[in-house]
Formats: sequence, C-alpha cells, structure tokens
Amino acid sequence: MSPTLNNLKEIHRWCRNFPGTRPQVREARQFVMSYLGDRPETDIAQLVVSELATNAIRHTRSGLPGGRFGVTLHAGSTLLILAVLDEGGPTAPHLRQAENDDQSGRGLHLVET
Repeated sequence: MSPTLNNLKEIHRWCRNFPGTRPQVREARQFVMSYLGDRPETDIAQLVVSELATNAIRHTRSGLPGGRFGVTLHAGSTLLILAVLDEGGPTAPHLRQAENDDQSGRGLHLVET
C-alpha cells in the first residue's frame, strides 16, 4: 500500500524497530517496499536499507543477542529520507576499498552513490 499524499507539502513519516538478526534485513526491505509501493525510488531505497541494516547487525551492538536496529522513512512528493539507526559499535563506519575478489566492503560505496 503506497501512501497517498494530499498536497505537495505533506511529508509522511514511518518508523519501525527490528531485532538485530539476519532475517530481519529482509523484513526491513519489505517495510520500505510496503510504504513506498511503486514509486520510482523504491528499488534503490530497498538496496540502501539492506546495506545499512546488514552493516548494523554485522558491525555494531545491534547484532548482539537482544540487539535491535530501527528504520525511519520520511516521504513526500519530491522527498525521500531513509535512516537506519543502530546501537553503536567500537568504531565509526568508514568507506574502504574492496579488492576485486572480496565478498564484502562495497556497501557504503553503494549507499554514498
């Protein structure tokens, strides 16, 4: 179900918390899709939430037993803000250069792009 915007200045906000487990990354993508529907940016938003939620459970306390991460969407007719909030970790996120045969290390580059 895609939101109906009553006027051009109206902004809708949706938030949801998820347990910090791998299957919940799929649930976070579904959450994004359920609110954005067939908007042109839905696929990109699902990719971004997938990358950020995966990082949250792999690199922060969100992935520890009992951990959680949150997803917030702000959407209007010409606006989309997507945020993933995690429970913090020992270091700040940073871009790194992945080698050609690395299986990870490209997510933040995708998000930045």
